[in-house]
Amino acid sequence: TLWNTPDIRRNYQFCGFTYSSGNPVLLSAKMLRDDLAEARRLLVAGGRSTKMFDRMVLVGHSMGGLVSKTMIMDSGNQLIDGVFGKKALDALNTLTPEQRDFIRGMFVFESQPSVKRMVFIAVPHRGSDMARRPIARLGAMLTTFPSSVVQNGEGIIGHLMERGILMPDDTSRMTGIDNLDPGNRAMHTLSEMKFKAGVPYHSIIGNRLRGDTPGGSDGVVPYSSSHLDGAESELVVKSGHSVQQNALAIQEMRRILLLHLKQYPDMSVTGERRQQEVRRSMMKSLELTPTKK
Repeated sequence: TLWNTPDIRRNYQFCGFTYSSGNPVLLSAKMLRDDLAEARRLLVAGGRSTKMFDRMVLVGHSMGGLVSKTMIMDSGNQLIDGVFGKKALDALNTLTPEQRDFIRGMFVFESQPSVKRMVFIAVPHRGSDMARRPIARLGAMLTTFPSSVVQNGEGIIGHLMERGILMPDDTSRMTGIDNLDPGNRAMHTLSEMKFKAGVPYHSIIGNRLRGDTPGGSDGVVPYSSSHLDGAESELVVKSGHSVQQNALAIQEMRRILLLHLKQYPDMSVTGERRQQEVRRSMMKSLELTPTKK
C-alpha cells in the first residue's frame, strides 16, 4: 500500500529482517546490528553511496520493536548490571576471550548512526501477560537455540552458576517468549533505558474497542505497555494486534515517511498535500481525529 505513493516509491527501499521469535531478544538484536553493518560495508565496498542508507527509518512490530529499539540505545554496562547484577562483572572478566566477546556482543552495544527515525507498532515495551499463559509457556519449552548460543552459553551459564550469579531457574527462562514476561529482568532493564537523543520515534497502537482512545489493549499488548513518553506522535487505532494491517495505521505510516523526507532539503515531496487530504477524509469517514503528542 505504501509503495503506491510516488514520493515513497521514488525515495525509499523497503527491507525486512527475519529472526526466530524463540531467540532471546538481545541475540536477535545483535544479529540485526551485524546485518546492518554488513549491508553498509557492502555498499562501501561496491563504491556505492551510503547517503540514503544513513537516513534510515526503522519500523518494528510487536517483538520486532523490542529488537529494533536497541538500535537507538547506548547500553554501557546497564544491561549486564540489570540482568546479572553488578557483582557479575568480576565473574565475567574470568571468562575466556571468546565467551566475553559473546556476552559483550549481546549486552553491550552502541546506537546505530544510520538509523534516523523509529516507528513502534504494537510493541510490548513493558512486556505482556500473554507470555505467562500456558500456550506461551509451551512455546518457550519447545524452543531450540542456535548452535552458537548452546556452544557458548553452556560454558558461560555453568561459570556464572558456580559463582552464584545465576540460579537454575534463571537458565530455563531465557527465550524470546520469556523476554516478554513483564517480570523478566532483560525486559525491565530495556524498558528503563533511554533512547539516543535526537532520534525521533513514533508509536502506533491498537485498541480492540475503539480508536483514538488511549487505554485498553490490542488483545496481546496493553496500551500501558505500548505507550512511550516522549514519542513525537502517537496514534491509537481500533485494531487487534495486527495493527500494521489497519488502514489508518498505514496512513499514519505514510505520513511519517513523508515527514521524514521533508527534513532533508535535497529530497522533494510532491504529493504531501494530497496525502493529507486522503488521511483527513479517512478519519472523517470513520469519525476519528488523529492523536498527536
